[in-house]
Amino acid sequence: MSRWIIQLQEGIGKLYRALSLVCSLLYNDFLLSFCPGWHRRFLERVNRTRRRPLYRPSKSPDKVLIVVAHPLEKEKESKRSGKRERSSGSLSGLLVTFWEESLQAASIKYQTVYLTDRMKTGLHGVEELQGAKGKGEGWSDTFVKELQEQVDQCGFLVFVHPVYWYDVPSQLKAFEEKVLSAGFAFVKLPSAPLLMTAAVLVSYIPGVRFFMRRFSSHGLLRDKRAFVSRTLGGPDAGLRVFGHNATTLESTLKFCGVRSVKVQSLDLIDEWPFSLSTPVPREEDTQTDASAAALNEEASAQRERERILAWHRRKIEGFVLQIQKEIANSSAPGTSHRAPQDREEATKTGGVGVTKRRE
Repeated sequence: MSRWIIQLQEGIGKLYRALSLVCSLLYNDFLLSFCPGWHRRFLERVNRTRRRPLYRPSKSPDKVLIVVAHPLEKEKESKRSGKRERSSGSLSGLLVTFWEESLQAASIKYQTVYLTDRMKTGLHGVEELQGAKGKGEGWSDTFVKELQEQVDQCGFLVFVHPVYWYDVPSQLKAFEEKVLSAGFAFVKLPSAPLLMTAAVLVSYIPGVRFFMRRFSSHGLLRDKRAFVSRTLGGPDAGLRVFGHNATTLESTLKFCGVRSVKVQSLDLIDEWPFSLSTPVPREEDTQTDASAAALNEEASAQRERERILAWHRRKIEGFVLQIQKEIANSSAPGTSHRAPQDREEATKTGGVGVTKRRE
């Protein structure tokens, strides 16, 4: 009898800790959205009393990290200048250019990271598996540690990738498994059997699932926002038709507590009647009627290409405008949740960020 009483007490204790954590996260998100000034004081007070912090605020919330995962997109050292240059040859590379130009025009600091040739595979070996499931310790890959520091520092994440078989490329999947590991990006909630049973039953109620995604895990990236620019060979609706409402990247980011994940899809690229690079017509090609008709068709395809790309450029510019407004709101007097050293730098420079490009 006493054993059952002890188990009941332990179960009630776990349930209380889990519900207390969920309520703290709810209150934290409310203050972060509507009362940023109070939120900073609340977070400092809670982190002082907790054994593990509620979450880690971004060290530079006005900085953007662009993560590129495409087999053709990688950095290489130029033989002429000796600097790092990008080898572009895909639509993903064009989207990266749109992001960089828009951020630079808005005077927003950013850094671009290419996963190709640096992170080819995910977890392998017992040590890495245990590290991802546990506290995320024991990593020997310095590149993974660098990425974790960059993710921890920035306030906005941008991912550019193609969609392969309804999901992200292997390089980006490895990023999810190695970088967004336990102890760094999330912490498991206390496992209370009663709470787990209630969650299973409540998950069948329409609309409740969306709410549960935010509070069914203890994500440590709660003050970050993410933007995804992806390319698809088929229609974007094909993901939903085959039961994929989201890729693992979007689900992983929400599990890790990211405030919002906005997706831009450049779809049906296999059906485009033009290539990414349109050849320049030669003078002798204009001599015959057939060549003239071909040139007219090529010009029409070129206009269609420019129309589609211009629409996606405007959408990225809209995302950058949202980032700019978020930075302006967070840096307003009495509402800043930036680190003290960042506020001092903003005061010295007049609050305007300086564009930082990856050499």
